[in-house]
Amino acid sequence: MSGEAKGIDTSPVDENTAAAIERAEMYAWEDCYAAAPADWAESVGLRTRTVAGALVIHWTATGRRYFSRAIGLGVTAAATGEAIDEVLSGWNEDGISMFLIASQPHCRPEGYEDLLRERGLEPFDAQDRVFRDGSPPSVAAPSEHGLAVERVSPETADEWAEFLQRVYRLDTGVWLQRLIGRPGWHEYVAREDGEIVAARGMFIGPDGRRHRGALARPRHARVRVLRPPRLPSPVRPPALDATLMHASIWRLHGDPKELLPRYDALVADIPRENMRLHL
Repeated sequence: MSGEAKGIDTSPVDENTAAAIERAEMYAWEDCYAAAPADWAESVGLRTRTVAGALVIHWTATGRRYFSRAIGLGVTAAATGEAIDEVLSGWNEDGISMFLIASQPHCRPEGYEDLLRERGLEPFDAQDRVFRDGSPPSVAAPSEHGLAVERVSPETADEWAEFLQRVYRLDTGVWLQRLIGRPGWHEYVAREDGEIVAARGMFIGPDGRRHRGALARPRHARVRVLRPPRLPSPVRPPALDATLMHASIWRLHGDPKELLPRYDALVADIPRENMRLHL
């Protein structure tokens, strides 16, 4: 790669592109939850449902908002007050008080956020979504961090799953291992001196689109996420949780404040051309 690196294109996407991005994420989460063993899924309250063109995911036992969300609501189809009530009532029936509903620029109808506020929801968080188009990627210079990247195999599935559970502080049973070899799933790890220090995954859905989360987390977030007010979390996640959820997963050494500079160094290795920031 030669010449000056290009910045991330932050121009708005059209409604069709925004809906395609949401559907790619919906396909990934729906198939991910479907991979869980049925008896284990029932015991932890893991399930999915469809409401008004959106995918609603449930994971009661985890108590984490990220795993109980409405994906695509108001983007793949216009939302209604009745649809929002149905989303909320399903979580309530499962005893889920920690959940997320996103408000994005492409959400319909025009008074979408008013519908949320009328039901006692309030702004909670902000996120960016980064995606790249189908153009061939440029060839990046070798990493300066001595990382060796490999695809997860059946032989390394347990090691990979243990790493994810330890970093995310989750208990997934044998669920994650069932993704290895499952059609559409491509899981990778980065090793440093033979030890796993990062993990990334990609799901290619039935329409050929890929979903793999955010590649970077710029500080000028635009997407708003809402939650119910005055519902204390039984375990308050650390501030780094959002970074770990939406970026490459890193093992911490010493002071957690060292994570962000280390992550910034990793992001510097990623070619920026052909990447778009979905606002």
